[in-house]
Formats: sequence, structure tokens, C-alpha cells
Amino acid sequence: MERDVTVRGYEPGDEASILLLLERAFRWPAFDIEVPKIDHWRWKYLDNPLGFQLIGLVEDENGIICHSGGLPLMIMVGSELFRGLEGSDICRDPDRASESMLIDAIRSKNEQAGKKGIEFAFSFPAEGMYGHLVGEFGYRDTGLRMLRHIFVLQPERFFKEVRMGPFKRIVYWLSTMGKGRAHQSAARDSNGYDLEDLDRFDSEFDELTLIAAKSFGIIPLRSQERMNWRYADKRAGDFYIRTARHAGRMVGYVILKASGSKGSRYCVVADLLIDPEFPTAVDVLLLESLRYARTMDAISLSCNLLDNHPYIKPLRRMGFVMLRDPPDADWTRLTVSNRQGNAHIENTLNAKNLKVHIMVGDTDGI
Repeated sequence: MERDVTVRGYEPGDEASILLLLERAFRWPAFDIEVPKIDHWRWKYLDNPLGFQLIGLVEDENGIICHSGGLPLMIMVGSELFRGLEGSDICRDPDRASESMLIDAIRSKNEQAGKKGIEFAFSFPAEGMYGHLVGEFGYRDTGLRMLRHIFVLQPERFFKEVRMGPFKRIVYWLSTMGKGRAHQSAARDSNGYDLEDLDRFDSEFDELTLIAAKSFGIIPLRSQERMNWRYADKRAGDFYIRTARHAGRMVGYVILKASGSKGSRYCVVADLLIDPEFPTAVDVLLLESLRYARTMDAISLSCNLLDNHPYIKPLRRMGFVMLRDPPDADWTRLTVSNRQGNAHIENTLNAKNLKVHIMVGDTDGI
């Protein structure tokens, strides 16, 4: 028989006990930050632009032993906008909490989500949680995988650090033969685009989401409120933002993050979005991303995209390749839940060749 515990939501003052659990369960956060961890946690869960938090907890006499977080957001599914949820920081104390207690924490979060009108949820579950989400909580596997595409900037250093480096170096060399340079040169010669740095977001990003949504069945809303919270708040980390304009109108942007120390620094594309009427904006923004990564002395630039994404072809033409580490370390399964059985959501999920724009910046992985 399991001992007595309390299942509940977040209460002010829980932060210290929650942080102890998160740091015990895994490296948290998963990336470098320059603010106290408690400030990062409060940014992530208490200051969300939708104005509420979703956290399921299990507590024993000594503190918090299970945590199931949810990050609320607005998300376009088909042609309609819904309240959505991304699962985050699902963990338990390995010594003090059972798996069934963790399931109780998830249920608590889901009950809170129902009261807040959450209609759509998505998650990239760890292997141990996949069965629970699909089996007990009604998530479905979309069949889409998040694949990591890499441009190696410094081969000697990069392949020295990765697993099976000598073998992957051969694969990389064969995969990039005849690619990259010619396409980068063509992108460099493209005219008509004005590139600008940015440190704050405005309503143009709401408009771009609605325009870009025509290319995707599912895309989280890039509203100015969300983007300023996600990328312009120092508690979230440091990001480099670059926009592309055509005739004065914003037609795309890229958001980058550099991580690691000197000698093993790498860059990640946190987000990339364009107006589909200006397809070459992808090439121009990718070229800008490579330029920035080189100025940061990064050994590689990576971009994670789901299967069927229209930006994969430009990435490959530019010279990005997919280098997979067993056991499937750089791809995860996208699972989703139509929480209230909405017919419009169901029709979208059942559409053939579903395209989804969810990038690493839409998760808490960066």
C-alpha cells in the first residue's frame, strides 16, 4: 500500500520544493540561463501571457515529489484558433514517488486544463511517458517525428565530440557532396530583402502567423505578447532575432540561440517562419543563420523540423544533413489530444499529409 500523499495544484511558496525535485529528476533547465533558476521557473509558469498556469503536484510530508507542468498557448488548428497546451517538466522523485503518483499529478493538471477551456494539447513524450499518454490520457501518435538537421561549421571539432564521429564524418561528406555552396551563393545574391535585427515584437507577428498558417494544419500563434514573453524576456534566455522584409513588409524571421562554451559552442534555430508567397526568404534567413553561427564560433547550426515540413528541402539544398544518434536521440514523436472532441480539430488531424509547424522554441527544450 502506498503512503498518504496530497495531490493538488500549485500554491504560492511551492517554488523552492519544486526546484529541488526538478534538479533531482533531471538537468533543469536543459540549457544555460543567466538568471536564478527560480526566476526562470516563475517566468515559465507564472508569467505566461495567457494569464494562468497549469501544474499538477504530488506532495508528501517532506515536500513535492511529483510535478506535471503545462504551458498554455493559443494554437491554430486548420482555420480556427484554440486554447492549447504543451506538456512540460513531467517528473517524479525516483526514491519517494511511484509511477502511479506521477499519473495522479498528470490527472490533476488535466483537470485544471479542462476548467480553463483547453481544447488541444501536444507533447513530445519521453519513452517512459509515451505509453501513458497514448493509453491512459487519450493522446494519439501523429506519425510525425521531430528530426534534427545539422550544418557542420567546424568538422574537426564537431566530429571529435559526437558519438561515432569518424563514421558520421563519412556520412556527412557523402551527403553534402555537390550541395551547399552553389545554393548559398544563389541565396547571397538574392535581392529585394532587407534584413533587420530585432529585440521586441509587434503585431506584425500576429499577421504573419495567420498568413503562414495557410501552409500548415497546425501552428501555435506567434502573437506579439507570446513572442515577447518567449524570446525577449531575459529570464527565458538570450536569443538573436533577425527579420526579412520585402518592400517594407515583414515576410519572415529567424530566431537563434547559441549555447555551450568556447571550443564547443553550437547554435540552434529556435524558430523560423516565412510568408509562403516569398519562398526564397527561407534561403536568405538560413544564410543569415549560418553567418551568425560563424560569428559565434559555433561548431554547428541545427534546425529541428517535423516530417513533411516545407522547409526541409531548402535546408538540404543549403547543405544541412540529418545525423541520427541511436537510440533515436534526435527525434521524438509528436502526440496530440483533441481534448473536447472538437469536430474541426478531428478533421484536421485526419487530413492526409498533415503539415505541422512546431519548432523547438514552441517547447521548453531551449
